[in-house]
Amino acid sequence: MIFPADCAHIILGFSAAMSVRNAFSIPRQDTISAEFTLHEGAPGQSTLLSDWFAERTRWQNANFSNAPEIGSRAPAHEFEILTNVERLKTAETIVLWLDRFLDTQIVACFVASLVETGQLAATQVYQIQYGSIAGHNVSIPTLRERELLSYKTTLEHVSLELSQRRGEFWQRYVAAQNAEQLAHLIKHPNISTVADLAIHSLMKRFPSASNGLTQWDTELLISALNHQPNTARIMAHMLGDFVFNQPDQRNDLILHHRMMQMSDHLKGPPVFEFVGDPAAIRSHTTHCLPLAEEILSGKKNYLQVRNDYPEIANVRMSKDNIFFREEFDKL
Repeated sequence: MIFPADCAHIILGFSAAMSVRNAFSIPRQDTISAEFTLHEGAPGQSTLLSDWFAERTRWQNANFSNAPEIGSRAPAHEFEILTNVERLKTAETIVLWLDRFLDTQIVACFVASLVETGQLAATQVYQIQYGSIAGHNVSIPTLRERELLSYKTTLEHVSLELSQRRGEFWQRYVAAQNAEQLAHLIKHPNISTVADLAIHSLMKRFPSASNGLTQWDTELLISALNHQPNTARIMAHMLGDFVFNQPDQRNDLILHHRMMQMSDHLKGPPVFEFVGDPAAIRSHTTHCLPLAEEILSGKKNYLQVRNDYPEIANVRMSKDNIFFREEFDKL
């Protein structure tokens, strides 16, 4: 595959970036990567790249600065934010390495917004879109170098129309403050078939009216009840049994962080109790408290006993600003 001159490649995941570089002989300085991506946490509201960078840095420092696993995944100063931002600003051409999962599709929208607002020098944007094999979506981070080369994909120019739809979605996505407004956007993103299916997966982050749990919280409780007290085993089964099949790919650090939130006494009676150092997944055990089964069985509603409302994009839900999963059928 021949790439244009002065080209910056956006590849999500440090291991994926390394595999792509090696497989296609791309210079390290021409790759831009991230470990966490914009489908996690508040994506930031600033329209200027420098201000956005500061917003995202504050979010990651507030939530993950003490997580020891971070150090083994990437240098401390670049564990989440897109690295090599200056290269992104100056490249004449950008190549997006995409699969059908939410993280890459959201980043494609973010990059489109930067192009649309003139913050990047790029005059051309291309994409390499990976699809599915035997009915299973291909995840770029899971492909080895020979698999990257053998998969039949092409370098496609991103049309002006697609770029505009991506950019418009991003602007509406970060501007949404109302839960119902965000829900409507997620139900009707109107970008492309691949992107729309990925974005629809965000519906599972909305709570259920019946028990107050998001679909993710429900699966996390089930995994914890079935595989306690070994926290690493809980995470392994959560990733293998649930996350593997989701367009919304969330890693163990994000899921463990959610478990810590659900055990926060300041928000109400905890669902989990940790024994050991809860900062590291392998340094403690997890024990489900009676409240976990009471919520799953429908005896209690999570949001009625705990002040722990979901946060999706820049929307912080509350008693007066909430949208339930069951309501998506009405949109």
